[in-house]
Amino acid sequence: MTKQQHLRPQGRSRQPPSPNPNVRHLHILLFIYDYSQQQGRAPTIREIGKAVGIGSTSLVDYNLTKLEQWRYLERSRHSTRGVRLLEAGYRLIDKSSPQAVQEELARLRRENRDLRAECQRLQRRHPAVA
Repeated sequence: MTKQQHLRPQGRSRQPPSPNPNVRHLHILLFIYDYSQQQGRAPTIREIGKAVGIGSTSLVDYNLTKLEQWRYLERSRHSTRGVRLLEAGYRLIDKSSPQAVQEELARLRRENRDLRAECQRLQRRHPAVA
């Protein structure tokens, strides 16, 4: 065995596994999105399981761990409602993230402000039209 082979970590790779979400994963992400939109907070593991037809909380935890490894969501181990979709998760279920919505809203406000200023400028230049 060479020195480099000896220094190479054994066992699992440090890189996350390639994303391969299935229908169940999509249902979990959609439920988390819908629940969070309606309730203003994240669902618990039991609520996720009930909604997507998984009776075992450990199986729900397994699926959430996969989604977390694939960077579709992040979890806080200190909270029973500590799950949050990440940008990739929103993209996977074809929804806009709150950050994307805020950015679009800010862009539209700037555009609105600029259009109002242009209208006022045109009204001053051509008062008979107004």
